[in-house]
Amino acid sequence: MHLAYQKVKALIPALNERALTEKDFWFTTWHYELAEVIESLDLNRNGYFVHDKDTGLNYIFLKKTLHTILWLETANHELMHAALHHPEENIHAKQQKEAEALALIAMFPRTQLDDLALDSHSMEPRIYELFVKRMEIFKTFGL
Repeated sequence: MHLAYQKVKALIPALNERALTEKDFWFTTWHYELAEVIESLDLNRNGYFVHDKDTGLNYIFLKKTLHTILWLETANHELMHAALHHPEENIHAKQQKEAEALALIAMFPRTQLDDLALDSHSMEPRIYELFVKRMEIFKTFGL
């Protein structure tokens, strides 16, 4: 986990210092040419990452109907796959967990965890669920 974190941190220095926004997602994918992002209504899941072996291009597919926190969670998760250069086939459980953890770090940086903990009682249920997962990452890895 620490190696994956360092790799993404080198690419996105703001990681774990401030919450990364939708604007950060679009800038990172475009500026570093990590992936072409395709939003579609025809997806049967929220998002996925594909690396085309023939062209060498990466694609992030996002369900067009996603809103706010679910969009950001999904977009960051798929961005982490692109940043870590995961293959399109057979993404292993470890790689899924790394992408999930890094997406949560992007959304809930260490610098804000104490303040968020104080306000956790007033969070919407989905945000609270993500925050709890993020706190587990902090407790386990110190990140």
